[in-house]
Formats: sequence, C-alpha cells, structure tokens
Amino acid sequence: MQMKPAWAIRIRIIGLIVGSLCGLADANSDTITIDSYVKPSVEVAISQEECVWELSPIEPGIYTKDSRLEIRSNAPWIITVKEENATGGHMTEWNGNSYGNGKLSIPMMVKADQSVTLPNTDEIPIKSGLRTGSTPQEVDFSFVQQVTEKDAIEGGNRYRMVVTFTGSPAA
Repeated sequence: MQMKPAWAIRIRIIGLIVGSLCGLADANSDTITIDSYVKPSVEVAISQEECVWELSPIEPGIYTKDSRLEIRSNAPWIITVKEENATGGHMTEWNGNSYGNGKLSIPMMVKADQSVTLPNTDEIPIKSGLRTGSTPQEVDFSFVQQVTEKDAIEGGNRYRMVVTFTGSPAA
C-alpha cells in the first residue's frame, strides 16, 4: 500500500469542505415568492361638532349648515350618510339630554356631489373619489333643513339630529 503525502490529504479534505459549503449556498439562494393583497381601506375623519346639528328655527325657511370632513383611502372610495337615532330622517325636539315628541315635517337633506334625503336606508353615496394616499382629501358638504309653516316654531325650541358618515371602497 502506498502512502499519500500529508499535503494531498489536506487538499482533498479542503476540497470536500468547500464543495459542501457551495452546496449549502445553492440551497439557501432559492427564491421564495410571496404573494400579498392589501385590503382597500377608507378612513373618514370628522369632529362631533361637524356631524351633530342643533337647529332653533325662528320662522319658516331653508336652514343650512356647511361642514367638512377628511378622507384617506388607498383605493377608490364612496361616502354615505345616514341618520343615527331612529328619528326617521326628521330633526326632532331636543331638550339638551333627550329627544322629545316634536319633529320637523320634512326630512333633512345632506348635499355634497349628490343630495341625499335622510334616513338614507338605500345608502346612496353623497360623494366618491379616487385613492388619496397619505394626504387626506377634504370633502365639503351641507346639511339642509326645510322648516314649513306647519312646523311648531316656538321660541327656544331646539331640534337635533345625529348622522353617521361611512367611507367604503368603491365597487
């Protein structure tokens, strides 16, 4: 049996180690594909003062309150509005703590790009738009309330309604 020199054995061992490490490098360099989906998101920001209106009419006529909300969205969006307290879309007497029995005879309307009469059970949008990104888009809207001669207008009567604005991805 012939003996190999020590340096030849070392080269063979180093060759085996390097070959093994190259195999590991190939195994770790495989590409992993990750598919993801970012859900559409719409954020509506409005202060409570902007979405609650107390009205003290002194005579028949059309009363309005102009307001503004902000929209942030990563997708096309729509904004709907609905009446919150089951008053049927009618401003209702308010004593500062609770609703009374008196209601104005004509339901309230909310106007932006589209006019919607409350309570808006069909969820008709008042405005739609495109993706905003991180910069909010301001949306101007108006509450419009017609007061007729048959509405009980007494000094100091206050009428109130709370509405909810909802932002949704456009279909």
